[in-house]
Amino acid sequence: MNLENKKVTVIGLGKSGLAAAKLLKKMGAKVRVTDINKDFDLDKKAQKLHNLGINVELGKHSFNIVKDCDLLIVSPGVSDDSKPLIWAKENNIPVMGEIELGYRYSQIPIIAVTGTNGKTTVSTIINNILDKAGINSVLCGNIGIPLTEVIEKDNKFSFIILEISSFQLERVSAFKPFIGVLLEVDADHLDRHKDIYSYKSLKYRLFSKQTKKDWQIIVNPDYKFVNKQSRTVFIKDKKVFSEDEFFNNNISLKYEKVFSDASIDLNRKVVLVVLSLIIDDVFKYFDDVKDFSNLEHRLKLVAKINNVSFINDSKSTNISSGKWALDKYDNILLIAGGRNKKLDFNNIPEGLKNKVKHLFVMGESSDDIKKVFLSVCPVHHVNDLKQAVEESYKMANAGDTVLFSPMCSSFDMFRNYEERGEIFKQAVMHLKLN
Repeated sequence: MNLENKKVTVIGLGKSGLAAAKLLKKMGAKVRVTDINKDFDLDKKAQKLHNLGINVELGKHSFNIVKDCDLLIVSPGVSDDSKPLIWAKENNIPVMGEIELGYRYSQIPIIAVTGTNGKTTVSTIINNILDKAGINSVLCGNIGIPLTEVIEKDNKFSFIILEISSFQLERVSAFKPFIGVLLEVDADHLDRHKDIYSYKSLKYRLFSKQTKKDWQIIVNPDYKFVNKQSRTVFIKDKKVFSEDEFFNNNISLKYEKVFSDASIDLNRKVVLVVLSLIIDDVFKYFDDVKDFSNLEHRLKLVAKINNVSFINDSKSTNISSGKWALDKYDNILLIAGGRNKKLDFNNIPEGLKNKVKHLFVMGESSDDIKKVFLSVCPVHHVNDLKQAVEESYKMANAGDTVLFSPMCSSFDMFRNYEERGEIFKQAVMHLKLN
């Protein structure tokens, strides 16, 4: 793709917008950036781009910054009803996502992972094991480092491990991973995608451009979306169904043993399948895959105070991840709430709700969650995480677990789930020290 001297406008100055603007500048484009927000962090980013000769507009979207451009690059958080995208449609301006832009300039094989939950864990384990095996890889995408930043820095990697969200998949066209991994899909982001069918079809877009040279690995597949053109491994009911090509090097017997081991969760079994396509003796890393527990803000023990455990699961942004967390513990004092994504909390099974001794709710979704739990436990409204931690500890007994698993996005009160998790940890440590 040649963008030299083309007028390109980037919508959104988050991490991906900043990285996309830098890559575009490097490729010779005439770059402009616009962001509807204006704050200190954005001012700092804008200054960096000004120093590169890039014009930045903050605090508004003006038609002039869009009207005569050749291409619009859109950050994942920008929805179709934003003014620049409406103007682009009215003026027949092509629109491309940041992932698509990075892919168009990359020659590095991509292992892309998506799904409702587990994609960060799976992506991280794959990257860590490749590193141990001496294979040079980089972890990027939805997990934090934008793909365009990796490409702009021109590093030499054997593989890119890309965590990719439904928002990012909305605006791919030519994007084609060497290995595409789809974990289980449950309802999420229904405030952005009109229904579960639309959400699921976006996830399967991961495979749409693949060929017989590529792999698709799918957990519990919805067969009407499957791309018949690429090599396929289905993982269903903890069994592997695959083309014969996958079972080479006499590994089929090993996989039979691994997939019958109930102590290994499904996502880690997916990791082993992916790695077997790249590493000859993947099973020597079996213990690293099985025992991996290094992910921040995902079911992490922050502290034990007088035998009360405080668990940080701030990365829980939907109901299915919340159900997973509730299943892990007993005698739970649950802290939940945030911005609901039009999800139905009635989908939490009674058996899991009955494990909760007290519920502490906060944020925009407080009333939605309260209605569902009111029949099984006392519900307490709190103003912030500090109050939630203090009140839950007062009501906890030795052996109880205070579980912070919001089941909602963070954007009503925090910048992201990382900030939310850090504030929870600070509140717990403050409690411990006083």
